[in-house]
Amino acid sequence: MINTNTELSVRYDDLTGTGSRASEALHPSDAESGTPRTAEITQTATSHTEGGKMITIVGGGPVGLFSAILLARRGHCVEHFEARPDPRYEGVQPGKSINVTLAERGLAALRVLDLETQVLELCTPLHGRVVHTADRTNQMPYGRPLQAVSRAALTRFLADMADQEPNVRLFYGQRCAKLEPATATVTVVDQQTGQRREVTADMVVGR
Repeated sequence: MINTNTELSVRYDDLTGTGSRASEALHPSDAESGTPRTAEITQTATSHTEGGKMITIVGGGPVGLFSAILLARRGHCVEHFEARPDPRYEGVQPGKSINVTLAERGLAALRVLDLETQVLELCTPLHGRVVHTADRTNQMPYGRPLQAVSRAALTRFLADMADQEPNVRLFYGQRCAKLEPATATVTVVDQQTGQRREVTADMVVGR
């Protein structure tokens, strides 16, 4: 998690209306620094929302994509950078768990975006667990079924949903190489060409 200057910390509910802090840190840029943004980014912010913030999200797993959709629907403009290729076209990359288990907390988050029903169509309900001992097998039912979903399928679904948001732009194959918290500037490196560029926003969300 990125360290946040206490005086510059921003409550997550100021952005989302959820009444809780983000699990990731949010970094306001220095409004007096005069750090220029590219014309493309400035135009995006002006055309999509009035009074919203430009937000950079680093990390394209399910949480990053969910955050992009949520913040966009709250009126902010989001640029989302992920080092791995687009999972909808390049397949699953190694190193992550095969399945994600969703309990009520995860389903409630999806409910906020009206995506719960669609995600449940991808899930397999888990009604309990089985514990094997030397002499017997014990079945331990859950009070409420958990929902198991393929991490790859969930990521692809959320990427499709994020693509439908006019305030969200997704960039794959872009690795975060450096962060300047004081100005909310991220240096990203193209994984194929090695080209580096700086992206300055009002806030950075990442781990």
